[in-house]
Amino acid sequence: MKPPIYLKLFDKSVAAITSAVEIYNKPGFQYRDETFALLALNAWELILKARVVQVDPNKQKAIHVYQRRPTKSGVLGTKEYLERGRSGNPKTIGIRKAIEKLDAHAPSKLPDAVKNNIEALMEVRDCSAHFFSPSMALRRQLLEVGTAAVRNFVWYGRRWFKKDLSEHLQILLPIGFVNTGGSLVVSSAEEKNLLACISDLAQSSAATETNDLHFQTSIEVQIKKTGAENTPTVKITNDPTAIPVFLTEENLAQNYPWTYDEVTARCKARYSDFKAAKKYHDLRKVLAEDSKLYRLRLLDPTNPKGIKKPFYSTNVLAFFDKHYTLK
Repeated sequence: MKPPIYLKLFDKSVAAITSAVEIYNKPGFQYRDETFALLALNAWELILKARVVQVDPNKQKAIHVYQRRPTKSGVLGTKEYLERGRSGNPKTIGIRKAIEKLDAHAPSKLPDAVKNNIEALMEVRDCSAHFFSPSMALRRQLLEVGTAAVRNFVWYGRRWFKKDLSEHLQILLPIGFVNTGGSLVVSSAEEKNLLACISDLAQSSAATETNDLHFQTSIEVQIKKTGAENTPTVKITNDPTAIPVFLTEENLAQNYPWTYDEVTARCKARYSDFKAAKKYHDLRKVLAEDSKLYRLRLLDPTNPKGIKKPFYSTNVLAFFDKHYTLK
């Protein structure tokens, strides 16, 4: 049995966003920032078309372009004709029209933060011909907008198509690692105009950002000097032979900020089929085995024999997304 057309469109969108991330993470790739914007926009257009086809009763016709033709009297007729390109193939709607169609379908309506993020990418694409050598300020701005675009895409892939892409899509590398040169000074009027436009979009997006969906994602890079010549890489693991690394209470509080009550409240607000019942408590037992998501901390760090309380990483929602239905 052939997969439905919307899944084919979604698979193409995943290929496009994956290519965008891979190219962005190649620091020596010429035209890297602009190519990312082009491919990321292509990915968004495809995933939005896939959603339109998925929810529209007319299915594939929902993304075709139709036009009315003038009658002999010169008045436009009521009949609509399929518009075709030079090749004879049907023309399909653009990204803005896809957003407009989804606005009419309440469960699929995008918040302004996501719409404006897409608009910012379109501005970068449309203005890229003017950038002979983009400044570091513009590159940093694109990094933050682009990172949010990828994260938003992953969220909608999970919500609309039940596909978890978080493990397949690497996050964009911080600018400190992909480009150590360049100036923060914006030298051209075109760049100044673009940065001002993105700033305006950011301000109008603030009220609609959520814990999951963003206009831009702030990127902070900290580089600390160490006396060791060969400093080992570190990751959380249960391997008893691994080099031990000690986390302070400050680290733990920052990385595992949510209590049981906080996680439960967020699940109630996030899922339509959630109940704080046996299924939920069984899943929390599974979480307790994952040190990246769960930590048992002392309420009084100065008393090693004191009462302990479980705390959770904010990433637990991605875990629960696989077991409950998003509202």
